[in-house]
Amino acid sequence: MMRLLLVVLALAAIDAYIQKGKSYLYGYEATLMSGVPNAGFNRAGVKIHAKVEVIGLDHKEALIMVHQPEVLQYLDRWPGGAFSPISHSAEPLVREIQVPVKFKFAESSLVSEVFAPSDVSEEALNIVKGIINLFSFSYKKDKTPPQGQEAGLEGVCHTSYVVQEEGTSKKTIVSKTRDLDNCQQKIYTSTGAAYTETCPGCRMGTKHLRSTAIYTYTLADSEPQVIQDVEADEIHQFSPFFETEGSIVTQGSQKLTLISSEQASKGVHSASQKSRGGLAFRFPTDAVMLLTPVAPIVDKDRANQLEDTLRHLVENNQMEVHYDAPAKFLELAMIMRNLKAEELDGLWRKIHAQKDYRRWVLDALPAMATSEALSFVKKAVTSNYLTESEASSVLTSILHQVKVNKTAMDDAKALLDSPFVRAIPSIRKSVILAYGSMVNRFCAKTPVCNEDVLQPLNMLLTESSRKSLPHHSETILALKAIGNAGQPSSIRRILKYLPLKGKKKESSSPIIQVTAISALSNIAKKDPASVKQRVLQLFLDSTLAPELRIRAFSILMETRPGFVTLAVVAEKLKSEKNLQVASFAISYIHTVGRSPVPELRNMSMACNVIAKTIGSRFDKLGARYSKVFHTSLFKDKLNAGVMAKLFVLNSGDSFIPKGIVAKVRGYAGGVAADIVEVALCSKGLQQILQSYTTDSQKGSARERQMWINKRSSLQRESIDKLSNWKGIDEEQAAVTIHARVFGQVVVYSVLDKEEINDFIKTATSMDRPSPTLHSFISSFERGINALYTKALVGTEIRYMQPTSVGMLLDVSLYLSSIITSRADVRVTFGETLPPDAKLSDVLSASPEIIGVVSPSIAMRGVATVAVTSSLVQAGVQYHADIRAALPANIKARASIVEKNIKVSVKPSSGPLEAITSSGKMTVFVSNAAESKVIPVLPPSPPSYPRQMQPLTRSLPSMRHYHSHASPKSRPAPPPSHSEGHTIEEDVILTRAKVSRSQFCANMSSIATSVCVRTSIKNAAFVMNTPFYYLVGSSNCTLQIKQADIGSAVKQLDFEIQAGPEASSKIVTLLKFSDASSMSASSSGSSSESTSGNRFTGMQAKDTSSGSSPSWSMGRRHRASRFQSSRASDSEMRPSHSGVPFEDLRIIAMKFKPYTRSESRPSSSASSLSVSTSSAQTDDWGEHTAKEPIAVALAKVIREDRQPHGLQLAVYGSRSAPQTGLPSASVIVSDLNASSSWKLCAKAQALTPSRARSVLAWGSNCADYQLEMRTALGMLHKYPSARVDVSWARAPRWMKRASTMMYNRVTIKAYNMGMSKVYKANSPDKASVIVAAVAPRSLQLLVKVPWATFTKSGINPPIPIPLAPVDETSGLLESGVDGAGIGQLVEDFAVAVQSFPTATCSASGLNFTTFNQRNYNYSMPSSCKHILVQDCKENSAFTVYLKNVSSGGYELQVITKDSVITVRPASASASAPASASTTGSTSQDVKALVVHVNGKELKKNLTTQGPESMVVNKTTTNSVIIKASNLGIDKIVFNGTCVNVTVNNKLMGRVCGLCGHNDGEMMNDLRMPNHNISSDPEVFGYSWALPDASCDGSCPLARVNVKVEGIKRENGEVETCYSKHSILRCPASCTPVDIISVKLGMHCLPPGSGPSMANSTSLANKSEDTQSMVEAHTLCECDAKSCKSE
Repeated sequence: MMRLLLVVLALAAIDAYIQKGKSYLYGYEATLMSGVPNAGFNRAGVKIHAKVEVIGLDHKEALIMVHQPEVLQYLDRWPGGAFSPISHSAEPLVREIQVPVKFKFAESSLVSEVFAPSDVSEEALNIVKGIINLFSFSYKKDKTPPQGQEAGLEGVCHTSYVVQEEGTSKKTIVSKTRDLDNCQQKIYTSTGAAYTETCPGCRMGTKHLRSTAIYTYTLADSEPQVIQDVEADEIHQFSPFFETEGSIVTQGSQKLTLISSEQASKGVHSASQKSRGGLAFRFPTDAVMLLTPVAPIVDKDRANQLEDTLRHLVENNQMEVHYDAPAKFLELAMIMRNLKAEELDGLWRKIHAQKDYRRWVLDALPAMATSEALSFVKKAVTSNYLTESEASSVLTSILHQVKVNKTAMDDAKALLDSPFVRAIPSIRKSVILAYGSMVNRFCAKTPVCNEDVLQPLNMLLTESSRKSLPHHSETILALKAIGNAGQPSSIRRILKYLPLKGKKKESSSPIIQVTAISALSNIAKKDPASVKQRVLQLFLDSTLAPELRIRAFSILMETRPGFVTLAVVAEKLKSEKNLQVASFAISYIHTVGRSPVPELRNMSMACNVIAKTIGSRFDKLGARYSKVFHTSLFKDKLNAGVMAKLFVLNSGDSFIPKGIVAKVRGYAGGVAADIVEVALCSKGLQQILQSYTTDSQKGSARERQMWINKRSSLQRESIDKLSNWKGIDEEQAAVTIHARVFGQVVVYSVLDKEEINDFIKTATSMDRPSPTLHSFISSFERGINALYTKALVGTEIRYMQPTSVGMLLDVSLYLSSIITSRADVRVTFGETLPPDAKLSDVLSASPEIIGVVSPSIAMRGVATVAVTSSLVQAGVQYHADIRAALPANIKARASIVEKNIKVSVKPSSGPLEAITSSGKMTVFVSNAAESKVIPVLPPSPPSYPRQMQPLTRSLPSMRHYHSHASPKSRPAPPPSHSEGHTIEEDVILTRAKVSRSQFCANMSSIATSVCVRTSIKNAAFVMNTPFYYLVGSSNCTLQIKQADIGSAVKQLDFEIQAGPEASSKIVTLLKFSDASSMSASSSGSSSESTSGNRFTGMQAKDTSSGSSPSWSMGRRHRASRFQSSRASDSEMRPSHSGVPFEDLRIIAMKFKPYTRSESRPSSSASSLSVSTSSAQTDDWGEHTAKEPIAVALAKVIREDRQPHGLQLAVYGSRSAPQTGLPSASVIVSDLNASSSWKLCAKAQALTPSRARSVLAWGSNCADYQLEMRTALGMLHKYPSARVDVSWARAPRWMKRASTMMYNRVTIKAYNMGMSKVYKANSPDKASVIVAAVAPRSLQLLVKVPWATFTKSGINPPIPIPLAPVDETSGLLESGVDGAGIGQLVEDFAVAVQSFPTATCSASGLNFTTFNQRNYNYSMPSSCKHILVQDCKENSAFTVYLKNVSSGGYELQVITKDSVITVRPASASASAPASASTTGSTSQDVKALVVHVNGKELKKNLTTQGPESMVVNKTTTNSVIIKASNLGIDKIVFNGTCVNVTVNNKLMGRVCGLCGHNDGEMMNDLRMPNHNISSDPEVFGYSWALPDASCDGSCPLARVNVKVEGIKRENGEVETCYSKHSILRCPASCTPVDIISVKLGMHCLPPGSGPSMANSTSLANKSEDTQSMVEAHTLCECDAKSCKSE
């Protein structure tokens, strides 16, 4: 019985508040309003009011019917405005809203399913769902409502309930709050942001879009309970910047009030209803979604609207871009977006023959971004509608912009197989890359991408592995396209081309491996863990090429590794032997540690800790090593920033970087995107350039090739004697360039060696007859009249989510731009050109260009927050427009023979608005009948009577706001709910006044006036933040017009004349009329400048006796005031706090400049003052008697023919009369005879080590002056350079600016890691001193008026060639006798020109490699060693060194054409092997004997041909050998010491005892088999050339030592063999000198096989242990025993 009762009760009531068979009539009103939250501003919105009838049905179902719905719109000041009805065009949707809709409840009292006829649109149903949503709440009497995720109209979001029972009124109030930002399944859609990533760190302080909703239910306290009233308030807050600094608000409200309830009549509902899913919002059809706020809803024939818009664009953009062209083009794209492919085809057939219309339609197709547009483009391409250039432009653009769906992907696949696309390689490459980008967007929201979509790319990669093309171009293309797709499922295919251990991989070249690693970049954004694992493995593999490991590390850092991963990297770096890899990784870690970008905050902290654990081991690596340069900026108030990185990937075998990668990443709105990346990678480029520049010196190509293929027989014999010699492979030359936009490769190119050579030849052979040049010249002679127009929608970002009313909230951003250039140009020549004219003929024929060029550009940005539906669109828009135009009527003439260039410009007849920009925030409503727009900030109200003005005192909150110091704490005025405008609101709005300003600069010399006009009206009075600066309007105009100079201007002439005819162009003589005053002024300033610029230590004395009294008093007053203002600062803080002792010691040192004689540094500055006093007088009038080098004129041609303009004269002398050193001067003067204004600049060398430059201007250059002095000298014992800048005769504004720079300079110095000492210096001077404390270390000392900054340990990119220093005197040893600092300058200049050269030296037991690693080696007597050898294929030279019995060395240089032998005269060619020597240098060798090709050299020798060798014997008993074409700068040999200097041709190309010259010091002990030795003796033995017989000059043999009975750690006794061989005497010889060396051993258990003592594979075996063994350096052999062998 009880069960039956429960069933009856269940059937009797649908839920607690809807009874079966009952009809409830409610009044319904819903409002959506958008605008600024403050009262008094204009808003836009929409309102729906109706009567709603709800009828209870069976089985927990109900029927809802909307009666008499009415839709209204609002556009007025809020509050107080009135709603207005929408026209009859809304009737179709209104009728759909009135169709009955059934809905069903779940057990939880939530609406679970909605039923409606199939012909009811989703848009109408969503509005009804907004009403049904009011009945969906989980409440049952006497039960606690649930808390958590709950389904609703906006999705499954967090919901909480609060229940209040009011006993007196017998009502129950239930409050439901939904956090729409905390949703398990939020309903939204977005477009245009596929390539952006969420920036979690950027959202820590703000969230740009917040949404929440509150529902309040009033239930009657009866059985059953009935809903009497529902009030819903929803708010969507969009903050473009920081939340607390202003936002745009869309407020929604719904009210449902019970009118009556009665018994429902029977048969009300319709039987044709079908299930339409749950209560969740469903996005409408494409027709509604394509509605945009930038294309208003207009009830007009679309075809006519399209035609009108096209005509407007064509007719108004012929000469220059129209101001509204971007808006019209955006409107055109939005109109065309609604066209089907067939309609587009019809449009094309109508306009394809009209060129002007054709270009606009082609530009609009990509902006449509629909699959219909792509379908039409596919047809146009396959049907040959388009030219090749048009197809290339349209295909690339539309594939990157189209909204991807199944149809678009199918069309893109069809394009890949199109014959037109496959026939043109450049278009095919672009289409394949763009298809990869489409895959990226198509699979952006799916964890696993469909293999059908990836199939074309996978097939391309598979097929490419079967082909043999140059550089595997198909493989590179496939990998780059797969990288654009960025799908984790592609990792396994990419790994086949990477050298991972234990993985089966394809045989791939280095360029393919680098491409494969780069392809992981986009995959890392989707699956960082998988990519991190692989690239970390690549980085940790020391056997891989450094470039590959560097690339792997850059991808590793993009995965945002955590502390544990970075700790693994740090452990690897502690033992890293490759300095290129270590330098790149360390610099990357340091730059991330300094980044302020929130995205890297956690990683930055980890990097700082890791950097400290690694230490400073690699901190001083110079510019030769790979680096990462980084700069970033992030503004919290704007929640936006930018980060730029530059990767410089260097290599040991080239001074040209192997890779330069520049990246820019942007942050805005809580998201991040890789904006642009440009990379240039080169391999073998240096060798190509060097070989090309020296080809002319090496004879014909055939002779050159014969010389390359030639190899000396002696070189071949030497190589045969080495153990497992491996040459260095020639690097395959290639140059790759690629550009990424938003992480997608859009263009790339790979050039091989042949293509690079062709490009160089083309670039260097332009002065040859060319048909292309002839055609180009002919077309210009006929004249060119062309119009170029390019329009594009650069950005379209939309985010849409539902509101509680059932309409869409649309947040969007559009950027469009148009470039137009009209050119009408014709070229004439002074003489007739022959048909085979060369470029030099063209330039010498005095070409004259006459034409009109009108370049212009216009851009528009539109940001919108609006409610969007087919009924009405209402919201807020911000428009930003900028337009620039600079039309020019130009006539230009150039003559190379006459050294003359002249350009004439006819000015415009009226003012020219060169740049105009405007910004405006508006509110708008748009429907099918009309579109209205008004500004957000209303016009100011009329003035109020004086007696009403004191009402402002009744606004304490606003007064508090304006008086508060912190803008962030200023409260916003409370919204008013009163009807009409309050006086308080109007008083607030009176503060929104228009601010106008104008700044004009009249350049009368060229008859031009430039004015900048601004007009601003904004709401900054509410809050001084960026957002409220945008609320309002602003305009800025840059106007250029003719200046009023008393006569009309005909034209402007600009002319440059150089050479002997320059003086003929002088218009006005350079007369300095007041010579006596000028001389006196110069003398006075000279005295002051001299005393103020003395290099006498730290502080200059102020001696201004030569100046006028008033100036002197003013200067002293300002100086004392400045010093007193800094005194309190220095008293508050210790003057030397935190400054290292070494820096304090440097500060205390005195700088001593070299005197004019350059004999030694001056002991005081007085000598400098006396010696240079004549140079202090700047007699600018001396130039009137000289001939100028060049003259430049800017003349204004007026109708009255009066001279007007500027004249610039350049004077120079290689030998000035006073100093005999170079000097140059520039004098700018006014052509107006009545003006004495001039600007004078001079630069002169006072001595070989000192220079002075002056900039003066004013009346005859006598009013103001800036001076800079440079000097070379000594800072204590360190060679130094000093620069002083003084501004004693500077304008006051310049001096004030120097004082204002205090904070900026200080902050910049701290950022650079400089130490600061608070010490007041000269108030009108700044000094910079750079001291070379070591070849690779500089000390910087900066003195400014208020402090002194120092920084030590700066690494110069080029080592400073320092001479030895006398510690007692602190002077250069060479500085006292003649050369001094001049020799240092000369040596440094040579070092710069030949950078990067390297020197290796050997002397006795001491060896220094090219990489400056020192080691000791006991060279066996009479055994030839390879000191330096070109180890590339077809080696060009070998340098041998032999320790001879006379106590010195024998040197031998073997090339392909020559054999040069240099030995001490006391050493015979067949010295006895038993002579004991260890390479001692104690014995002086008195003479050297030189043999060239077996003949003794009696005099110096210079050979011709490819080698061009020079052999010189010096008077100091040394021999110098030079062969720069081979890469040998010089070899200096004196019998006991040898120095070999090679240039950059041999970077990474050499081997031998001198190492590989690759910058990798840790790998210098590399043996011929490329293994690295840990023992210098073993390394030296590997490069020895023993005879292996007792009767040779070097009776030693290579032996792999066998050691038996070695007990291992596991207790087993094994037999071990040395991995590398050593030298030992043959069995018939007796060792004389024995040394012990440590060898790595490979061990075998007893009885494991035959002996491995002579096995050549031991070097590749594992090293099991180490053992000390004996090696021989000298043998004594019995001749009789040798014969018996």
